Amino acid sequence: MTAAVRPTAFMVWDAPTNGNLIAGPLTNSATGVTNGLFAVTLDFGNGVFIGPARWLELDVRTNGNGAFTTLLPLQPILPMPYAIMANTASNLLGTLPAAQLSGTLPASVLAGYSGTVTLTNGGNSFNGTFSGSFGGSGAGLTNVPGSVAWQNVTGTSQQAQPNTGYLANNAAQVTITLPTSPNLGDIVRVSGVGAGGWQIAQNTGQAIQANQFGATTTTNWNNLITNWTQANTPPIPWWCIASSADGKTLVAGALAGGTYGSGIYVSTNSSITWNQTSAPTNVSWNCIASSADGTKLVAGVEIGGIYTSTNSGVAWTQTSAPSENWGSIASSADGTKLAAIAYGNVSGIYTSTNSGITWTETSAPTNLSWNCIASSVDGTKLAAVVWGGGIYTSTNSGVTWTQTSAQNNVQWNSIASSADGTKLAAVQAGGSIYTSTDFGGMWTQASAPSKLWVCVVSSTDGTKLAAIAYGNVSGIYTSTNSGITWTETSAPFSLNYYYQIYSIASSADGTKLAAVDFWGGGIWTAQATIQTTTTPGTAGYLTGGQNSAIELQYIGNGQFMPLSYVGTISAH
Repeated sequence: MTAAVRPTAFMVWDAPTNGNLIAGPLTNSATGVTNGLFAVTLDFGNGVFIGPARWLELDVRTNGNGAFTTLLPLQPILPMPYAIMANTASNLLGTLPAAQLSGTLPASVLAGYSGTVTLTNGGNSFNGTFSGSFGGSGAGLTNVPGSVAWQNVTGTSQQAQPNTGYLANNAAQVTITLPTSPNLGDIVRVSGVGAGGWQIAQNTGQAIQANQFGATTTTNWNNLITNWTQANTPPIPWWCIASSADGKTLVAGALAGGTYGSGIYVSTNSSITWNQTSAPTNVSWNCIASSADGTKLVAGVEIGGIYTSTNSGVAWTQTSAPSENWGSIASSADGTKLAAIAYGNVSGIYTSTNSGITWTETSAPTNLSWNCIASSVDGTKLAAVVWGGGIYTSTNSGVTWTQTSAQNNVQWNSIASSADGTKLAAVQAGGSIYTSTDFGGMWTQASAPSKLWVCVVSSTDGTKLAAIAYGNVSGIYTSTNSGITWTETSAPFSLNYYYQIYSIASSADGTKLAAVDFWGGGIWTAQATIQTTTTPGTAGYLTGGQNSAIELQYIGNGQFMPLSYVGTISAH
């Protein structure tokens, strides 16, 4: 059939009959027809093909201005031509099955995206670099520079991992071993929560720098085993000694008798030189105590009174205390609160709240052989031992007393207290050493051997202890872990008499010790040497007690450097 030109019109309806006109008409005034076939391009605009069914109406007419004739029926627009709707992605309706998703989403697709991406599945993971910020707790994130996750360690050993903190939470010492293959900048933190404190062990080739701690914190107590020096003092029967907090001011008392008599001597330069004070020389000084700064001193006489000094021993004043057999005396850090024990036929415990001006007998039982007393730094917590009895404590400066769970009917000889009063250490004559971390609530027997223990002293944090054994097996033993383990020193004292080393004093940090020898041996002191690093390799380690903490950073070549610390740290 010969080609012809015919006008045509097109419309879109929503039903094949009686429907609504959706779009059109589109009129083509010159449409070529060949053998009944023709082709046209139709554009009905947006909003036409949005999902519902559509029908196409075709109207034709001959050339000229005659009426259009509708070709029936209307033709449905089938899915293939209808696929033009995919030009608008938002037209997708319903849920797209996850199985139909595959491949990698290119980064360009998300470029400029300003919304919030929420990962709610525990199996989600994120790898790569990120520019922006994350919200939430960050739990579960690993290998993030600068972040440290904490782990509660209730056992006694733990292998440390990089960028991890450990809470040493055990009544026994917890050993934390450094990471075996740390990367430069890795962090390890350790905090002493439990009473046993912590020890940081090293691997082969590793060491921890210790010079950052300074003289007020870490020292190697092993040096106290051999580092003893005899002072230039007369060979009188020394009986008691006390120290200021910094260990520079020492005060020692002697018993009456001997060629040189007795008296009280003071050193203000860490035992380099000693000077006799104006204290009486015809009495036996049985006990002595010092304030933290060494200016306020208090001393008790055997069958006599109690004397005080407010100028480091230059002048002494006898107080209003009764004439008793004063066997032990303790002082608060500021020297205002004092507590003293009278033993013998008239026993009891007396206290003063005004630096010894007036004294009050407490409610402590008077039918016991009180032997030694210790005080917290504020003077509110007191602990006292009984020869042939038990151990008693007071939380109100001696107003009331409570017997603890410590053994009864044993020869308790001496007791020492930490600054806050929570940690106590007590020794028995012919027994062992016991410690408590809850102000006498519970007691633990230390690993120290059974000896005739006569005296024990403590650092303010209770981690460093020193104890004296007398008799044929005399000696000085030290502990750096609150009494868990003990080491015998080689303090050079005579072993020929029943009484030798009778009293020992410690600086607040436990790095300076001073002891007196009753049988003319004089006064001996030891000062620990500051270590700039731990011993390299597995033999070296770092220790800290309860409430101490440290943060270490790996700086290469097997070296760890402290970034921060709290409490007393000991390098070995």
